[in-house]
Amino acid sequence: MEKLQDLNSKPLTRKQYFVVSSMLFGLFFGAGNLIFPISFRSTSRR
Repeated sequence: MEKLQDLNSKPLTRKQYFVVSSMLFGLFFGAGNLIFPISFRSTSRR
């Protein structure tokens, strides 16, 4: 078998860190904007 190569031989630049961090922020905190209004609407009906 061949030896596995390192896919990322160069370190990330500041721009790449910013892009990755903004994507992670949107992934974890942006989901609340979709989930919260639905749950809020269902609890407000009485």
